[in-house]
Amino acid sequence: MSLGGVRPEDFTPLLAGADYGELYLEHSESQAIHFEDSRVSDVAASLDRGLALRYLRRSSNSVETLFGSDSSLDPAAARRLRQGLLGPAQEGPAARPALTARVSIPAQDPRAVPLEDKISLLTLLDKTVRAEFPHIRQVSLSYKEHHKSWALLNSEGAFRREERVGLVLAISVVAEKDGLLQSGLSIIGGLKGRELLTDFNPFSAAREA
Repeated sequence: MSLGGVRPEDFTPLLAGADYGELYLEHSESQAIHFEDSRVSDVAASLDRGLALRYLRRSSNSVETLFGSDSSLDPAAARRLRQGLLGPAQEGPAARPALTARVSIPAQDPRAVPLEDKISLLTLLDKTVRAEFPHIRQVSLSYKEHHKSWALLNSEGAFRREERVGLVLAISVVAEKDGLLQSGLSIIGGLKGRELLTDFNPFSAAREA
């Protein structure tokens, strides 16, 4: 999911009524696969989303902060939150602030790649390293992808939105020869999609480890 469809006019009326008002929305999801002893040891996925409202009210000698959050991205949830903090928002035409956006668009969204294909890659990496290096005693592989989309609006007219996609592949090996143990680690990572594994060959990284 992306926050590209967020309509700021649905939220800007909620930001009035204090000296400063701010709304933050976020949607993030991730997937992680751990591969050890030539098998998948763990697969985990997470999904988080929600919104938060923050207000500042100045008095003669202090600044009061009002804050609330909800696990929904629905404008109706934001209105309920606003009512609990400051009372109902005033009705009227909503301003549409100018958008400042920074969007990372991957050539290949890792979320579109089936889980079976990701596990197949890790399996092949494990087999390749063990076949080419007979002194290898342990191979640990960790794959993680993350997508985060967030938006920020405030009562001063700012509207900023960002989307980021990241991927990390960590390869750890332990070798033993003549009673001597040695370990190696190689990591491929960056704010890119699946194409990162084309830009940086995971098999070369595994051999370097």
